[in-house]
Amino acid sequence: MNRVLIVDDEEQILNLLESFIASLGHQVIKARTGEETFAAVQNYSPDMVLLDVRLPDMDGFEVCGKLKKESGYLPVIMVTAMDDLDSRHKGIECGADAFFSKPVDFTELKWVIKNILRFKNLYDELEKSYKSVKELERLRVNMFTFIVHDLRSPLTGVKGYLDLLVKSRSLKQQDLNDINKARENVDLMISMIATLLEIRKLESREIRISPDVYDLGEIVASAVKTVEPLFKQREIRFSDETQSVKIQVRVQRDLIERVIQNILTNALKYTPKKGEIRILSEPSGRAGYVIVSISDTGCGIPCECHEAIFDMFGTVEVHAGMGRRSTGLGLTFCKLAVEMHGGKIWVEDRPDGGTVFKFTLPI
Repeated sequence: MNRVLIVDDEEQILNLLESFIASLGHQVIKARTGEETFAAVQNYSPDMVLLDVRLPDMDGFEVCGKLKKESGYLPVIMVTAMDDLDSRHKGIECGADAFFSKPVDFTELKWVIKNILRFKNLYDELEKSYKSVKELERLRVNMFTFIVHDLRSPLTGVKGYLDLLVKSRSLKQQDLNDINKARENVDLMISMIATLLEIRKLESREIRISPDVYDLGEIVASAVKTVEPLFKQREIRFSDETQSVKIQVRVQRDLIERVIQNILTNALKYTPKKGEIRILSEPSGRAGYVIVSISDTGCGIPCECHEAIFDMFGTVEVHAGMGRRSTGLGLTFCKLAVEMHGGKIWVEDRPDGGTVFKFTLPI
């Protein structure tokens, strides 16, 4: 049974419409003024409103416009003695779902009410399902966060015991090598947990960025410093062209440094020995932003995976033998951090082979 609110200041018409709506099997709520209408909507949450245009305290078009603005999806059928074209246009303009002139054709009104309420019921079911899905998603995310957070303590304990074993003098070198490998994997897992928790905070906007003005070249130089030994170890040529152009950006420095570090680390994984990695800045087509590009001469990323790699745990098996050499978290962090600054991040193919990661930052 649906609830239908009838609004009319003429008692005879109000009673006539009440009998008609009740005969269709719906519950009737009555109001005689605009203020009574708003009160009834708030108190009874009707599924539909039959609204007269001429009310004692305000214009019915005004009532309709306010209902449409403040009451979500609430169908309104306007019933009025006015039958001129301008009134119909005004009714449509204020959001009325149908417009009937008095005397009302009750057969037509019956089918219009039936069709509108059918859509209203479908809408309500969809909204209810959506809220259920959102609640399940909230519970899933909370459970995920709790589990990830609680994993950190036992892993820290494992790392502590491994550190003690390394100090033992009774172990053979091979045993020490194995323990050190285990320590590296524990460190990786602890790092993954920290990144997962940060991603969760970025997604839920729990992290509030505090941007300030910095020289882009200084941010890049600081980020490069952490991975510089790997360039020398792998004999990879590296060029930083952001130093030659003085550009100031408004960012939260630590987040953007990590973005650059993550992309450089990713490039190092897939760039062969004696390859090349290049970072530069260039004008953006969007006013007030600069594009930062990091290119490599690695094996490239398939076009169909250009978007998926930014999803959480999204990894790409570049070719047989290399497999998946990434946790699939670093680029997710990059995407969220860049978007929090109002920018965007994407990947392109390098013309001579390899990959180019690009992201925009506010100047």
